[in-house]
Amino acid sequence: MDAYYPGRGYVPNNMMPACDSCYGHKKGKTPAQFQAYIESCLRSIKKSYSYQVAKRYGMIVESPRGVTFYYLTPEASAQLQQNQDQDH
Repeated sequence: MDAYYPGRGYVPNNMMPACDSCYGHKKGKTPAQFQAYIESCLRSIKKSYSYQVAKRYGMIVESPRGVTFYYLTPEASAQLQQNQDQDH
């Protein structure tokens, strides 16, 4: 588990699951910054020759959706919006 927004502490409504790899890459990024980081990684990978070959031979099927974190349920989104409103 990791804090969703850095600086808000480790309280239940500010927690999210994070595997070791994601935790290491997330560091102090906000959710929006982390999402942009993941999207930039995907853009970079898609430029590689190996990716293009695998895609051409049907070994990779791209999804039309963007990066979506599974923990962003409608309830979690509402709670996050409430937290952001309290900060402003």
